[in-house]
Amino acid sequence: MSKHLERLNNIYWSFSKKYYNTVEEFKKDIEEYNISCENEKEWRLDELVIDEPSIEMQYMAWVHPEDILPNEELMEDEDYFEQEPDDDEYGYQVELAATLLPDNGKSFLGYEFLMKVHNQQANKELGDHILYEGSEVEREEDGVARTYIYCGS
Repeated sequence: MSKHLERLNNIYWSFSKKYYNTVEEFKKDIEEYNISCENEKEWRLDELVIDEPSIEMQYMAWVHPEDILPNEELMEDEDYFEQEPDDDEYGYQVELAATLLPDNGKSFLGYEFLMKVHNQQANKELGDHILYEGSEVEREEDGVARTYIYCGS
């Protein structure tokens, strides 16, 4: 879908609980992180990476019901939270879908997209899977552009 997506898959990042208020703050941290990891791949994230007016981000996390944000939808059965949690401390392991909107209403630049992905997960528990390993974007049969966020340990 996006010929520019390769730039996203060349970046190194470790998700954390830190919430970013500005792209400039995020850009500084992600650039420092990639320098510390000696990343020599091309990752010009100040350029267009996703040319969509909205995108649905899908990812896995451990949550408690109150962790689900207004722009998120639980991809499990409606009564999922009525059963015992998977982990007493971390809660339920679930798949979530979150709608992300670009600031300009038309498309995402790399830093903005990754900051929004990061912030979406900042209040969740990701377990050992905190290292960003790339994204892919597909237009599904329902016409929705979806991005799948891959994380490793």
